Amino acid sequence: MATPVGLVALNSQRLIGLVRSGPLGGLWLFAWVLLAQLGHLIEHIAIAIIGSGLLGASFDSELSHLLFNGAIAVLSVLLVFTYPRNPWVYPLMVLSIFHGIEHVYIYSEYVKTGISNLPGLLAQGGAIGIVPLDRIDLHNVYNGVEIALMTLGLGYEVETKLAQAKE
Repeated sequence: MATPVGLVALNSQRLIGLVRSGPLGGLWLFAWVLLAQLGHLIEHIAIAIIGSGLLGASFDSELSHLLFNGAIAVLSVLLVFTYPRNPWVYPLMVLSIFHGIEHVYIYSEYVKTGISNLPGLLAQGGAIGIVPLDRIDLHNVYNGVEIALMTLGLGYEVETKLAQAKE
């Protein structure tokens, strides 16, 4: 009889196998996460420059940020399990999970107060407030660093695949 832990391990291995054997030689997950995060950063930049996102107000809600950044955090954990030899997925996972935690806090404060665009945990005026940036600038930094890590991670995997193809 299979144990629950054994079933989770078996299903995890199947999921990782599906990711690795998918389109683009298994790089589709990296590519999708990178493109989604790039779109999210463009939305943040648009908000900073013109005061609203390109996709409209419904995509600039506390709930949409919570769900999107939560998804990126979960997918970054999947990237760690799928590409454990990739050195770039580990800092990506840590940063994206922290970014997700920041949005959990922001959303919980929004639910309590009804006020959106509160500073969060680390931004100037936030609960901890140790970073001298306002929320939008801090989150642009989070998103930019996440994109850099995703790009480096995808590049690492492409180089690995090319090297394997030469062998």
